[in-house]
Order: sequence, then structure tokens, then C-alpha cells
Amino acid sequence: MLPVTRAAADKLIFDCANIAYIASLFDRKALDRPVERLGLSVRQVFGHLALHLEWEADALPRLQAGEPGEGGPVDWDALNAEFARKTKDTPLLELLETISRGRDRLIAGLLKLDQAALDRKVAGETTLADIVESWLTHIEEHALDLLDVEPALRRDPLVLDWILYADFLDRPDLNERLDRLFEEVREWAESEPDDDEEDDDDT
Repeated sequence: MLPVTRAAADKLIFDCANIAYIASLFDRKALDRPVERLGLSVRQVFGHLALHLEWEADALPRLQAGEPGEGGPVDWDALNAEFARKTKDTPLLELLETISRGRDRLIAGLLKLDQAALDRKVAGETTLADIVESWLTHIEEHALDLLDVEPALRRDPLVLDWILYADFLDRPDLNERLDRLFEEVREWAESEPDDDEEDDDDT
């Protein structure tokens, strides 16, 4: 087991735990609310994360073997549309179980990788390590979309302690959204009454 793959596994565990916590804060009716940036419902966002984890777990051994798959490059638009269709009406509990299953399968695959596998070029100059790294921000990216739908999440300490530390390498669009959220949280925190001042008023 390499330190880098152990760190990737730990991040997956942490991110999946946080997305499950976020899911617990949506009631049944809220699951059908639209996520405008994606053209999906809240339910379909959780479905997208679930099926993407399973896709990654399936893709990892092919990439490790130098076999990206038949049919050439991935048609992401078609794949994402398939994920949306499949999860349009899927119960949330089933989606969370799929997330857990995909997480565990992907972690098992990651922990088998050696340095030679990580350094292998699988698409031009792109290594397997580069691809794995790109996968590791996927859950955080769509967590930002869910925060846009449910304002209460933008005040939740557990959510903020996670998402504000996201590191979106080479994604200025996501870093810009994160900066706006940080500024919003800072302004909100400054507007909140100071507990010490309230205690002084009571004496």
C-alpha cells in the first residue's frame, strides 16, 4: 500500500461520509427540486455520484492494464444522460447504498496499485495517477451544486468544515465558486451576535 493511495482512500471515505450527511438533510419532496446548473434533480445528483463511483471502480483495472475500453474516448454527455435516466426515480437509500458499494470497490482497487501502475501513461502524457487525482474532487464539486439548492447547507458547520477546504486543482471556475462561498460565510459570521457580548448583557 502506497501513502498516496492510502490518502486517496481516506479522502473517499471522508467525502462519501459528508455526502451521506448532506443527503440526510433533504426531505423527500426536496429530492425532486431542480439543480439548475446541471439540469438534474437533487435525487439525480446523488444518483450521478453513485453511478460515477461505480464507473470509476470498473474503469480502474482497465486503465491499470492499459485498456481504456472499447469505443474510444468516453462520451461524457451520453454517460451522464444515462446516469440521470437510471436514477430519476431511485429511492435515496438505494443511491446511498450504491455510493457505499462504489466507494468500497474503488478503494479496494486503489490499494492494489503500485508506483509503476500510477506512473503508467494511459492517454498521451496523462498518467493513471493524474486520472485518479481528477476523480477525487468529483464529490466536492457536486456538493457545491447541492449547497446552491439548499441555503441551510451554507450555514451548516459540518458541511463548511469540509467543503471550504476543497482543493480544485486547475479548475478556476470551481475555485471562484468556493471563494464566493467563503466570502458569504465570512460576512454571515461577522453579522452574527457575539456570544460573549450576549452573556455580558445578561449580567
